[in-house]
Amino acid sequence: APAAHAEALGWLTSAVADFGVGHCGVQSLCSFAISELEGASNPVVRKAAVELLGEVYKQAGPPVKALACPESLKAGKAAVEAEFERVGFHPSTAALKKVKGESSGGTGGGGGGSSGGGGGGLGLPRLDLTAQEKDLVGRLSCMEGKLAWQ
Repeated sequence: APAAHAEALGWLTSAVADFGVGHCGVQSLCSFAISELEGASNPVVRKAAVELLGEVYKQAGPPVKALACPESLKAGKAAVEAEFERVGFHPSTAALKKVKGESSGGTGGGGGGSSGGGGGGLGLPRLDLTAQEKDLVGRLSCMEGKLAWQ
């Protein structure tokens, strides 16, 4: 039922536009839109998935590019990148409506700094580099062979 998929994606796009991406879960939205983009052969569904990713990018910005354009994404990558260029990044659109029960110091308020690139308040996972690699600085300073970071 492609019409149902397209309608659900359109509803999610309007929910993100109305309530802000901070209330919807960036990672979940991106993974759902990518699965719909890759799995659908119907152009209406693919267009709706690209529009959802564009709305998320408009509010969350550059961190969404890593989630929405993984290396494994083959179908629709050019369309997603074109949509990102078309809509641009506008953090001031992040939470237009107040959600009932939310405190006044919550995630958003229009122009607050919490909706910037670090993933603060957007539900994006944080990565602790100290726990990942002990020799990260040593590997970055390597100037020989395949390991060279130039």
